[in-house]
Amino acid sequence: MAFAYIRPPQHHSDVASLIHH
Repeated sequence: MAFAYIRPPQHHSDVASLIHH
């Protein structure tokens, strides 16, 4: 999850995928 905080989410789907998993 740390990588997600370092790099901004380019696509909303990316964020949803992280939360879904």
